[in-house]
Amino acid sequence: MTGNNKNVGPYDTQPTASTSTYYDFSSVSAMGVAPDGIANRNLTWEKTKELDLGLDFSFLQGRIAGSFDFYNKLSDGLIIERPLPLEAGYASIVQNIGSVRNRGIEIGLTTVNVSTDNLSWTTTFNFAKNNNEIVDLIDGKDLPPKWFYGQPINVNYNYVFDGIWQESERELAVSYGQLPGQARVVDFDGGGAITPEDRRIIGSPMPDWTGGFTTTVTYKNFDLTASLYTRQGVQVLSPFHQEFLNFEDRGRAKLNVDWYMQENAITETRVSNEYPQPKNGGRFWNTENVGFYKDASFVKVKNITLGYNLPADILSRAKISSLRIYANVLNPFVFTDYDGFDPEWADASYANGGISSVTYQLGVNLKF
Repeated sequence: MTGNNKNVGPYDTQPTASTSTYYDFSSVSAMGVAPDGIANRNLTWEKTKELDLGLDFSFLQGRIAGSFDFYNKLSDGLIIERPLPLEAGYASIVQNIGSVRNRGIEIGLTTVNVSTDNLSWTTTFNFAKNNNEIVDLIDGKDLPPKWFYGQPINVNYNYVFDGIWQESERELAVSYGQLPGQARVVDFDGGGAITPEDRRIIGSPMPDWTGGFTTTVTYKNFDLTASLYTRQGVQVLSPFHQEFLNFEDRGRAKLNVDWYMQENAITETRVSNEYPQPKNGGRFWNTENVGFYKDASFVKVKNITLGYNLPADILSRAKISSLRIYANVLNPFVFTDYDGFDPEWADASYANGGISSVTYQLGVNLKF
């Protein structure tokens, strides 16, 4: 069992006060001191009970080696700002309420595929999967918005995008208060109207699993190394698409996508079931952002390095201990269905995000 106090600041359990203006009478303010909020003297650290089981293995004189780890963490007494009823006089209080479980596995495997005097080839694999779920909160009563028992803390909860209303569906679209060319969502209860009860958990920004792979080949004095990693099952609300699929501001750059277009004297109707009519996206496109949730799963090659170590007999004449020449490329390839800047930063704002650039390097490692 471990404790976590990172969410408890100095004096958080103590009542504090500030000056307040109670009333204004004939342009004269009556000043006073009032509590800033309700202090919780019983606030404690969060506590995590953790069980770890691990297995290390090695076969064929170390040619195949690895590890398997299983963990089960239950965090109790989460420090959360709990809403209070209006009659309390204050909006919230910080309390230890509820518990969250993290359970998962981590696997590592290293293989020596070839091992001779002149040639060697090794590979390393890793895999990790974590399941996060809310077990209990606020004494089993109401949850904050977008938190659900048995689900991760971070989920995407919204209406389910169901394409674009077509001209042939005009009558049905009007019955829902919409028009052809606007974004359509699923009416799960079949009530003939879209209500908040039609929202569903549509995904999570947390990956279903992550993995990595590294391979190294050496032949005499040459060495070649490549590594990649992946995050799968990631769904994000993409700021990139919110920016560049926004037709409300004419000054912004726009993505060249298959927008729905009405029939007119110049062009025939352009049928699209993915992107609405410009400036006619409707409530669910403009306000609820149903079209901006994107799969940001990816496989990214992070590094490829080719090196050469000069023979020791040549270096000894110049009194050099070792000299290695290498060429390196960072982030040369990414495989993804995400059509924004970079799937690794797909959910980040422009102020906090980044774009992976391809970097080419030539270098020398020299020791005397």
